[in-house]
Amino acid sequence: MLRSSLELGTGVTNWLEGSVYVLAAHRPGSGSSYVGNRIRLTASAPDSWNLPVEIGLTQEVGYARPGFAENRWTYELSPMIGKTWGSVALAFNPVLERSLSGANVHKLEFEPKGRIGLLFGDEGSLSLEYY
Repeated sequence: MLRSSLELGTGVTNWLEGSVYVLAAHRPGSGSSYVGNRIRLTASAPDSWNLPVEIGLTQEVGYARPGFAENRWTYELSPMIGKTWGSVALAFNPVLERSLSGANVHKLEFEPKGRIGLLFGDEGSLSLEYY
């Protein structure tokens, strides 16, 4: 299966960003399908703090259609730690996830996550993520 997402995001302040995702999947023999949506708020420490690493906190609510995820509604809380060298960015952002509805409702799950990205100008990036 090939998964993809379209993200629309905007800065609310210099330390707060809001994003909305539309998720899709392509299964061989079945074609492409709408999977669900995610809404995310990300707060990060301002550059004026002069920290040696970038830190922040993300909260995300997700919806997935039946057949694409274990639970229809989820909530995620994720601390972020990152570092950028020139056009290369590394990030570690483990996730605490809680299902809000579905057949397998659970309290909290821990999921490690990470990303390496190549930055293009001030607005673009190409990234590989593990989650």
